[in-house]
Amino acid sequence: GLAPPPRAGRAEGLLATAPRLVFGPAGPGGWLIVADLPPDMLGGYPEALAGDEGRLLGNMLRALRLDTGEHPVHLVRVHRGSGGASGGDDMPRPMGDVLDAQCTPLAPSVVLALGPLAAQALLQRTGPIGKLRGEVQPLPGGPLAGVPAMASYPLTYLLRCGADKGNAWAGLCRAGAAAT
Repeated sequence: GLAPPPRAGRAEGLLATAPRLVFGPAGPGGWLIVADLPPDMLGGYPEALAGDEGRLLGNMLRALRLDTGEHPVHLVRVHRGSGGASGGDDMPRPMGDVLDAQCTPLAPSVVLALGPLAAQALLQRTGPIGKLRGEVQPLPGGPLAGVPAMASYPLTYLLRCGADKGNAWAGLCRAGAAAT
């Protein structure tokens, strides 16, 4: 028989790293950022705010004053991969496993999906990031169902195309309003 067509938003084939605390106190609430950030050229996962993408993200979060330490900000790196890795806590695992086991206890107030892989999987919709971004919407299913979410451009794209930084900033502000 024929295999069923892929459903919108399925996280199959996506790997995610364990959430890393970027700013604030450890604990529930705050922000969960799920970003399309593949491993570096050596296959490693640098610190959350390392590299050009990390500096851009850090600057965006500081501009929203999320570095004040009032609320936790966690980052999960997502990328395409084949199979899950076994080993230490720093190894990527299937995205669904990471959301269930490690992100659900964080009980985020808002989820920011940076890039099409994260946005499509979390919002359970297909389409380009330009169509998915721009509005706060509740996550439709899974362990974080109902949490307000905002999709935005991937950090690597914003580094190349500065013209869309204003749109990204507007979306970030809307996500900030949804978190309060």
